[in-house]
Amino acid sequence: RVLGTSIVLTLNLARQEMFRAIHAILRCTETRGAALNLLEHLLACNSKRAQMLADRRHSSTDGFLLNLLFVFQQLNGKVKLSSVEPTYLFHPDTRLTIDHETRLNCSQKQLEEWRKEQVAVGKFQSPKFPTECFFMTGHCHHIALAPALRRFQQGVREVRHLRQLLEDSELT
Repeated sequence: RVLGTSIVLTLNLARQEMFRAIHAILRCTETRGAALNLLEHLLACNSKRAQMLADRRHSSTDGFLLNLLFVFQQLNGKVKLSSVEPTYLFHPDTRLTIDHETRLNCSQKQLEEWRKEQVAVGKFQSPKFPTECFFMTGHCHHIALAPALRRFQQGVREVRHLRQLLEDSELT
């Protein structure tokens, strides 16, 4: 019990330090764009993790992405929902691409036509940091937390199955 508490405290300390470093880089206007590009690249490289049968050899570990998710959560602590632009994912300058995600009632061609109409009308505002941070956090939840939980549940089922096999073998 004490060892578990010690590990959790050490992990939280490391995550806080990671947040402080990234937050300091993001506060500086000269480095913000490069830092956001790096964070976007990390998410893009791991986007296949959300698939049902993802090849784990070609993506980051659960631990790394959960630590990154912690940083995103901390960055979103002061973001007000009213400052988030809801159409950011469709913006021509978005850092996140959703072109290969499943859509309901819309083909790729229809989406491109709608985007062109919105750009022509001038509906899109230039993306601000709170909006980008909010949507990157949501994407990180999608590629970090959901697969980690799915793997954890699969491990629990396997342990339960092995216990049942062990109990059955002891009875015979």
